[in-house]
Amino acid sequence: MISRLRRNGVAHPQDFGILSTDTLFPRHNHVAILISQSYNYVHIAIFIHPKATAPSMLSFRKITWTFLLLAACTVLSGCMKDAPSQSTYEEYFRTSIQSYDLYKDYFEIAKLEKLNGWKENEQYEIKGSAILRAKVGYLELLADVADKLETQAKTDGSVGMTMGLGLMARGMSGENKVFRDFWAQQQEKKAIPAPLLTRQAAMTAERFENLLQWSDQLVQDNYGAIINRQLKKGDELTRIYTLSFRQTEKGWMGFNAR
Repeated sequence: MISRLRRNGVAHPQDFGILSTDTLFPRHNHVAILISQSYNYVHIAIFIHPKATAPSMLSFRKITWTFLLLAACTVLSGCMKDAPSQSTYEEYFRTSIQSYDLYKDYFEIAKLEKLNGWKENEQYEIKGSAILRAKVGYLELLADVADKLETQAKTDGSVGMTMGLGLMARGMSGENKVFRDFWAQQQEKKAIPAPLLTRQAAMTAERFENLLQWSDQLVQDNYGAIINRQLKKGDELTRIYTLSFRQTEKGWMGFNAR
């Protein structure tokens, strides 16, 4: 009889052809262990002639030791994985995405997909695709940034100075007019979020516009290559990453995402 084990429990028929000359013409109770490095299999073949007498105690001991050796080989085979597991890849992918404030605070991961993987020197590279779904629209994001600016300005006097200088440069570029037009369109659609309407009612018109203009400038400077002012809740973005992993004593570990 031939029993075949692999670390993930999958057998490939083509591997039955790897038996050595000795095992193709076995002796009675001959035991052979074969390891296929190509597929990380551990094979044990125990040959018993149909008409042979019952195996002796010595034979049973031989078989017992064989199975112990088989178990050890299986453990070693499982530890020496050629690539990171799906769970290791996804865990590091999620951690890498959520390390970016925009995605962590305003997007959720809708889907992760492995596109390709390859060995490069002593590390393993995986190209993956992430579909990110917006949890808020652009104006909700703007309202949150404005809240953070206001909170920061209470303890850091440089925030107001930086805002003033930044708004002067923004005025000269004409970007403030672009934002005013966008704001007017959202008002016509009655799409202004309640938190912004509440803030608008509690501030002077000039101060409110300056706060919004500077919040918009920060969002565009930091995230303008990824999102625009037309962002709506539920919109999806697709981002492509290349993740690098290295083999450690505790298994594969991710160390770089780009």
